[in-house]
Amino acid sequence: MHQLPIVFPNAFVKKSNDFIRSKLTIKDTLAGRMLAIAASVIQTGDVDFYAYKISTDAFFINDRNKGGSQYEQIKKATDDLAQANMFKKTGKNSFVRYPIFYKIAYESGFIEITFHPEAKPFFLDLKEHFTKYNLIEFLMLRSVYSQRLFEVLKSWESISEVCI
Repeated sequence: MHQLPIVFPNAFVKKSNDFIRSKLTIKDTLAGRMLAIAASVIQTGDVDFYAYKISTDAFFINDRNKGGSQYEQIKKATDDLAQANMFKKTGKNSFVRYPIFYKIAYESGFIEITFHPEAKPFFLDLKEHFTKYNLIEFLMLRSVYSQRLFEVLKSWESISEVCI
């Protein structure tokens, strides 16, 4: 099991452009943070996913009111992630939905996240057509819309002009 420290200087998130530019069903800002932090733990040489254990303090890095509702916020975000999937159109009348997570568990201030094996092409062994960005920059975003916009724009960063 890989455990992410609460402080993550120089941590980067790396996702395939197919994943970033697809339709994602994540609707919760905290769920977006959980996904980004879990993705940042994946090492370049990893050939398989592990169970990643993350302190819940990491998810609230930019929130002013961390108070008593933290447990309910985490529960809501994990509900969102448990149902999260990636939708990819594969033809005129065909598509694929990929689950993102296999398991999400909470205990004593830690979330344990395991990616679904079907998500391997979007997070593991990425050599081309991927986006890499600073985790701290992402965690400072305050809405699910700014998170999505940030990732989509980052995925086109190397192109001088694009029409989306």
